[in-house]
Amino acid sequence: MHEIVSRATRPEKNILAMLILGLVAAELLVVLASLAFPFEVLTAIIGMGVLYFILKDTFRGLCALILLHYFVLRGTEQITLPEIFFGLYFCAFLGAWFFRKFFLERQEILVDRLDYALAGFIGFCVLSIIPAVLVGSSSLKWLRELIPYLSLLLVFPIREQAHNSRRIKILLACFLLLSLVIAIDNLFSYQQAVARALQFWELMGSRKTVNTVFFMAIVIVASGFFVTAKSTFARWALLVVITVFGGALVITFSRGFWVATLIGVIILFWFLPGDTKRRMVVYFSLAFAVFAGIAFLLLGDVATFVLDAVGKRFQTVGQAAQDLSFANRLVEAQAVMAQITVNPIVGYGLGKAYSYDPLFPAEMPTTYVHNTVLFLWYKVGIFGVICLIVFIGEIFLRCWRALKTETDAFLKTLLIGLIACLASMIVISPSSPQFIDKDSMLVGALIGGLAQSIWKRQITHEAL
Repeated sequence: MHEIVSRATRPEKNILAMLILGLVAAELLVVLASLAFPFEVLTAIIGMGVLYFILKDTFRGLCALILLHYFVLRGTEQITLPEIFFGLYFCAFLGAWFFRKFFLERQEILVDRLDYALAGFIGFCVLSIIPAVLVGSSSLKWLRELIPYLSLLLVFPIREQAHNSRRIKILLACFLLLSLVIAIDNLFSYQQAVARALQFWELMGSRKTVNTVFFMAIVIVASGFFVTAKSTFARWALLVVITVFGGALVITFSRGFWVATLIGVIILFWFLPGDTKRRMVVYFSLAFAVFAGIAFLLLGDVATFVLDAVGKRFQTVGQAAQDLSFANRLVEAQAVMAQITVNPIVGYGLGKAYSYDPLFPAEMPTTYVHNTVLFLWYKVGIFGVICLIVFIGEIFLRCWRALKTETDAFLKTLLIGLIACLASMIVISPSSPQFIDKDSMLVGALIGGLAQSIWKRQITHEAL
């Protein structure tokens, strides 16, 4: 057989290879047909092949991982098959990356204060299993609250893989595509819901608040590129992006995110050059006109009703202290703080539930705390909070220092957007917890990883 193959010509070898593959495929189909669950087995075989193809290239695998977040960001009552696949892929990707770095390439991963702060924070989250067990918390709830924090480990592969502008743009495009699917789904779902609405409370009840941090981050970063874009096509494309995600942000009726987004845009305005500031005023006036036009196009006669409701909702921003929801969060904070003072060092562990007397009907006990600092202090103790604060502070410093020396226009604008976006997340943290859920963790990992990659590239060039 070996002699026949060696004497065969190239066309004959191709025919022989196709014949062998055909026989293997036919045999595989026969085996699958004899199994009790042939579809599941075939899916597993194909999945393993796809997994090998993706993990063979770390950057390609990283892009796929960002896109696959769609299956876990929407939130479901029960664990679905796509969520299981995402979990397995997430563990396989990070496991393969860290194994290669530790045991094959023998590279040092923790190289500076930012890395140690991140490792310390995740370490305290993992060790919180000890107090969680001692106070009788469910290990499943502990695991479910831990999983989002593991997304911050993506900072390390992002730092390594996003080593040039092209790769950074690809990662941003993947995140934009992920967010676009969610935003369009929210917009059309809301359009169908408001078509039947007659009262303001019905508009509020139909609002879509899922993954709001995505919309805020994209509006802020895209606004920076919108006013600095050189080509007309890029400017119009970014205008469409701002309009779509701005619309998705508006229909959340989340006053906190509206204010945080506005603060992010103001920070952009502060950092941009003088001539760009003047352009920003003109362009945003145009953007508002386009947004209003698209709103009337999608919602028809309901657009006036919706815009009026948004105006009423925005007018209540200055009256937040008198709002029942705000007052209830103060009661919640007081209840959590009372327990923190009893055990401020170690905390009670992730998954720990508590009770308080809410001002309106709510399910008790609950594991949720609206204030990010109080949530983490209550769960993982004061040292975990300090590690996260140091991590975020170091990201700010890296972006600021890199911004002062960066000469590339794209990276310079991106750094301003990262600073503004991170500041907005901090602003919203006292009322809508950031650095807790899967969506905010993904945004945080992208900001931290990109800031590290740009900083690292500058340090490398200076060393050369």
